Amino acid sequence: MLQMKPVDVLEIGFNHFKLNYFPDVRFTDRANNSKMHWPNNGVVRITGYSNENSVLAKTSQFSTDVIWFLENEGLVHMSKFREYLSVQDNFTFPWMCSILEKLSDYSVTNDVLLQVISYLSCIGLLQNRWYVHYCKFSKLHNKILTSIPKIESVLQSREILSRFRLNSIHRLHIFRLHSSLELSIPEPVTKVSTVSSEDDLTDDDNRISTENKDDSDDSSTEEPPNIEHENISKEGRRHLPAGLTMKWSSNEIEVLDFIISLKIQSEKDAYMRYKAACTSRRIADRSFSAFKSKYHRLMKS
Repeated sequence: MLQMKPVDVLEIGFNHFKLNYFPDVRFTDRANNSKMHWPNNGVVRITGYSNENSVLAKTSQFSTDVIWFLENEGLVHMSKFREYLSVQDNFTFPWMCSILEKLSDYSVTNDVLLQVISYLSCIGLLQNRWYVHYCKFSKLHNKILTSIPKIESVLQSREILSRFRLNSIHRLHIFRLHSSLELSIPEPVTKVSTVSSEDDLTDDDNRISTENKDDSDDSSTEEPPNIEHENISKEGRRHLPAGLTMKWSSNEIEVLDFIISLKIQSEKDAYMRYKAACTSRRIADRSFSAFKSKYHRLMKS
């Protein structure tokens, strides 16, 4: 998940499960004695959310879900997204906010909505001259057209798709995104980071630093990875070696706790979601074997 305020994360969960009312649990009685109890008919309704924060949180969350979907389906190369995530906290598709607003009353399941928005995002990426896997994109295109009746007409009537074809795709009849949507993805802004001294690094970071030096012996021209002063994580290393025996950091445990909270049935799907979460937080992910072992140990604890 992208880094958001706790209230934004809670709001997304409340809205997703349509939770409006909660038990009004009290921790003192009328005599002000310490006692936890639930008065009859006592409920609390969560209100007072900022609409602006809600839209931004939903846009950010859907962008993360779309990136995970694109990677899981093999539709794009993640190196392009990592280029952005290495210099900024998150990546948000410029057209995401407008599409979510225009589909706010479109009655479909969250899974179908994710597929549709991922399909539209592929078109947006193609219009930005990003790489999209043609064969897998064509399968997604055919799947959406056959499973959702008149989806193209619906998207055109809501000014999400235009009536002009995408010229870069010749064998498929693909419409461009509507001109009213913001389409241009800006180039990533170079982030100036302060290199920490060796005294500021933990034992785990020193071990990673030693491994990076060993890996770079064969290519002396390679630039050393930047080290954030606040977040001591190696941005240059995205995947830790399979045989590495290193204690899991608190940030890694936090990601695993989040994956466990999703209650994903398939270990493979859970691992793909774990990798996407590590990418968004700029944390080096572990091998599937290491993930599975730690994942099950945490679930039992």
